[in-house]
Amino acid sequence: MNKYDRTSLIPSLIRSALILTFVVIAAVSANAQGNPPAAKPDGPAITDLKGIKIGMTKDEVREKLGKPSTSDKSSMVYTLSKIETAQIGLNSKGNVRTIALIYTDDDADTPKFEDVFGPSVEKVTKKNGSVYKLVRYPSAGFWIAYSRSIIDKKPLTTITMRKLETQ
Repeated sequence: MNKYDRTSLIPSLIRSALILTFVVIAAVSANAQGNPPAAKPDGPAITDLKGIKIGMTKDEVREKLGKPSTSDKSSMVYTLSKIETAQIGLNSKGNVRTIALIYTDDDADTPKFEDVFGPSVEKVTKKNGSVYKLVRYPSAGFWIAYSRSIIDKKPLTTITMRKLETQ
């Protein structure tokens, strides 16, 4: 691979982002011991990602986003632009239970931390420039996670919204 060929990096960055998304989902679903993610008593700053809301049907998603790039019974993947991918996870009834937006670079449409959580949620940036925050919104029935890191000198931002599972 030519080190100056950025287009060959995109599939590997998308794969990395999808893996990161599933790692976040698995960690939250397993309720790992330690400090639980913060719960925010007031409502979320956003309630949808790209017009997609938790609980929508597969057909409603298609009405909003069109035909997916790839899909099966449990998920739909959309390539929205050169740097933006959406992955929609479906439950056994075909309703949205997870929405993940993955940005493999920055542009004007890449959501910022404040766009996702509003001004009242504290942003902590690590020394390496990465940011990670997960906030549960029990009254809304979902959690939102924001992850931003640098991979191969390019920013990788993932915003994930997932239905809170009742125990």
